[in-house]
Amino acid sequence: MSSLKQTEQPKKSRRQGTVVQRYEGSYQIRYSALDATGKRKQVNESINGSKRDAEKLLRKRLDELDNGIFVNKSTGTVGQLFAEFLNIHCVPPKVRLRSKHHYESYIRRYITPNIGHIRFQKLNLIQIKKIYSDMQERGLSSTTARNLHRLIRKGFNWACSPEIGLMAKNPTDGITAPSKEDHEITMWEIETIHGFLDLCDQSIYDDVFSFAIRTGLRRSEICGLKWNAVDLVEGRLRVTSTLHNINGHGLVTSEPKPGESRRTIVLAPDTIDLLHAIKGTQQLKQYEYGDSWHNTGYVFTRPTGLPVVPQEVTKEFTRFVREHNLPHLTFPRPTPCFRYPWAGCWHPCQGSVRSVGPLDYWDNARPVQPCPSKHGRRTHADLR
Repeated sequence: MSSLKQTEQPKKSRRQGTVVQRYEGSYQIRYSALDATGKRKQVNESINGSKRDAEKLLRKRLDELDNGIFVNKSTGTVGQLFAEFLNIHCVPPKVRLRSKHHYESYIRRYITPNIGHIRFQKLNLIQIKKIYSDMQERGLSSTTARNLHRLIRKGFNWACSPEIGLMAKNPTDGITAPSKEDHEITMWEIETIHGFLDLCDQSIYDDVFSFAIRTGLRRSEICGLKWNAVDLVEGRLRVTSTLHNINGHGLVTSEPKPGESRRTIVLAPDTIDLLHAIKGTQQLKQYEYGDSWHNTGYVFTRPTGLPVVPQEVTKEFTRFVREHNLPHLTFPRPTPCFRYPWAGCWHPCQGSVRSVGPLDYWDNARPVQPCPSKHGRRTHADLR
């Protein structure tokens, strides 16, 4: 007696539903599902097309219920979804306050005006791609478009997560992030840097500008630098805090991002002398202002001891550059033109400690040609 091998048949859903014709060319499917409170309810969905189309949609919904990926229908809009994303997901310590501020800005500028009114369960990739194409037509940078894409994807990933369960699929899954454009980096020549330093004493932020040229720190790192992170005997400083001015929150201190941002810098003798002079000036100001002096511990302060405001530093730098007809440069941008004035020269840098030499030393270093890197600025590997 020969044995017969049975082929496995796909399992049918135990759940049941019905298809009802509303009128010619329109059908309604009915099935039961659990709502957000865990109670069973009847769900009705309408579909235009044939009865076969309706049956296909019903089978799809029943399969979603069996596999635990079904989501209840919602009339919520994309704007409402991202408002919940900000209030529920984007909270410290999960998301930094400054990052949340950037998210709010991107949502207000690009998401709400373009797709904020659309129901998020009806959103498709064509509508998202149109945002990127409109940004390109307006001349916005590819970096802005890429940052927006990351935010949109992150928001919908949150909505698709099991604990939220508002969406079954991320509408950005079929979208490739906008490509990053390479652009030539604007840099100051060594002669321009020397001329700038000679003029710095005419600005109220002369110490900030001179220190930035000599160390290459970011604006937030300079404004957030405290004396307890500076060792004038060993000639080192540790980048351990940043200072940002965030709308609605004022001056906010935070830690640098993990990785290369947290680093130790070896200071050159002229930089150590500059810090000694700053410390001496603060002691005189403290004696002059008496009880009105605020002992905040910051290296760069206003006359009363309060920390400098980062945006005010940028405004003064922009005014100062324009007044003295210097090549246009934006102070806080992480480019070698200001943060790394020696980036046009080669010098070995070992380990996580960056050696910062006096400008006269860099004058004699070997110049190299501009070479864009992965992050839009030249790395030590590029300079070799």
